[in-house]
Amino acid sequence: MQYHQIKIEVNDNRKPSSFIGSALRGAFGHALKERSCVNPTYKCKGCFAKERCLYYEFYEQSNGYRPFRFNVEVRQERYDFGLILFFEESRAFDMSMVIDTLSLMLSKYGLEKEHFKFPHTAFGIETLFPLNQMALPKVSSTVHIKSLTPFILKQANRSLIKEIGLEDILSSLYKRKAFFEEGKAHAKLPFTPSYELVSSKSRYQKTFRRSDAQGKKIIVEGYSVNLSVKNLDAQSYELLKYGEVVAVGNDTVRGYGRFLVEFGVDGE
Repeated sequence: MQYHQIKIEVNDNRKPSSFIGSALRGAFGHALKERSCVNPTYKCKGCFAKERCLYYEFYEQSNGYRPFRFNVEVRQERYDFGLILFFEESRAFDMSMVIDTLSLMLSKYGLEKEHFKFPHTAFGIETLFPLNQMALPKVSSTVHIKSLTPFILKQANRSLIKEIGLEDILSSLYKRKAFFEEGKAHAKLPFTPSYELVSSKSRYQKTFRRSDAQGKKIIVEGYSVNLSVKNLDAQSYELLKYGEVVAVGNDTVRGYGRFLVEFGVDGE
């Protein structure tokens, strides 16, 4: 498995709405279907080519996590964004199609309800190193986990987890890792995290996304998270660093669940 980020700079100073993740997912879906569909009916159900179709894999297939996510922030100043792909090494053709699709999306479909178009966009590709290639420092200092976009973590009964703890985050991340690296549909954390909690804050956040199917805005509820721990075990730290790539919780394709892991000094 390889992890790549396509960075998109739109060369435009217009300020976007407070959260553009849903707009990106919707516009990208429209462009990807136009770019990849070979079925005269334009429908996925019963399609002869769906097993080889990038649109079907990204938007219709329901056997696990989506192999992509948009990298955005809340209240960002520009329309620049990233698209992170979780691909096998052999998928150079699909990578090329994704870039073509992004170009089509920004030049033809545009973003948000105003359909802002960005014809002079710059693309850059970087490889995000998988976990076993990361240089891992010692983790005896204080480790801070800070959300950049709301976390949407749910319990077994589908209700939101309001007080999000480190174990909730690690459990969600391990499920993603097991799926992407080993193809496991369900997986439980195989170790018991070890750490001392320094501080924990969860704050309710409400954003909106537009549903084309329903023709209206839909409220998206989540929680911003600020966690600090010390004496964290190495396995937990490695999983958190992996999570910086894949994100955590629900709706990561739209950009939710993004976070940073940072070190403080002892005693912080």
